[in-house]
Amino acid sequence: MLVAGFLALTVALGGDAPVVSGDAERGAIEALAAAWSQARERFGSKVVALWRFWSLVSGGAILARATNPPWAAIGGWRLMPSEP
Repeated sequence: MLVAGFLALTVALGGDAPVVSGDAERGAIEALAAAWSQARERFGSKVVALWRFWSLVSGGAILARATNPPWAAIGGWRLMPSEP
């Protein structure tokens, strides 16, 4: 999901989606780097550092606990219980 989101952002910023690694973690980082690079190309030095960019585009939720991922309620069921 992260890979697809970052690649979609890269395309939305006017770039071409690169081919990324099949490994989930490496692919996500490669896709993030592509989106950040495209943002830097389009907006220049106004774009924040890579990890701040990651936090911004994820709405700050990238480092949050995954108790309520956006795909959890698909089909009317939850993958993880919400906190009381």
